[in-house]
Amino acid sequence: MPTINPPLRQQQYRGLNTAESDILRRYLSELDAEVRRLRTQIKLGPGELPPESQPDALRRQWRESSKLKVDAVVELQGDTQLVELKDLVRTSALGQLLCYRYWFRIERDPEFPVSLHAAAPDINPSAVQPYRNAGVAIHPQSPDGRRHLQQGIAASPPFDGLAPNSR
Repeated sequence: MPTINPPLRQQQYRGLNTAESDILRRYLSELDAEVRRLRTQIKLGPGELPPESQPDALRRQWRESSKLKVDAVVELQGDTQLVELKDLVRTSALGQLLCYRYWFRIERDPEFPVSLHAAAPDINPSAVQPYRNAGVAIHPQSPDGRRHLQQGIAASPPFDGLAPNSR
C-alpha cells in the first residue's frame, strides 16, 4: 500500500473542518494507489441565478458562493475520484455525487474517467444498495460502518430496474 506524501498528510485541508479532514486523511491512508494531486472544496456548476434587481457585484458573489463544492478531488493515474466526506453516509449525499460528476465532466474533460466515492465513519444500511446501483463506492471507516455496509448488502439484492408489473 502506497504511503501518503507528507504534503497530503497536512493537519487541515483547505475548506474542510477538522472532522472532514480526519475522514479524508483516513480515506487517503487506505487508498491503494499513488495520489498525483489532491484538491479540496472544488467549485462546480453555474451556481444559483440571483434576481436581476440585485447589483452586479452582489449577483457575481451570489453565483460564486452558491456553486456546488466537491469535498475532495483525488487524481490518480488514469482516474479522478470525486469524494464526499460525511459523518454518516445517507441517501441524501448520492444526489450530490451524481451532480458533481455531471458538472465535473462538462467543465473538465468528459472523456476522462471519473469515479464517485463516499467516505465516512458509518453508513446507513438503507443507503447501500442505491449507492451501489449508481456505481458509487462507499468507504466506511469504523467497525460499525463496515458492519452496517454488510447489513445493507444483505438486506436487499441490487436494484436492476423496475419490477415487471410496475412498468
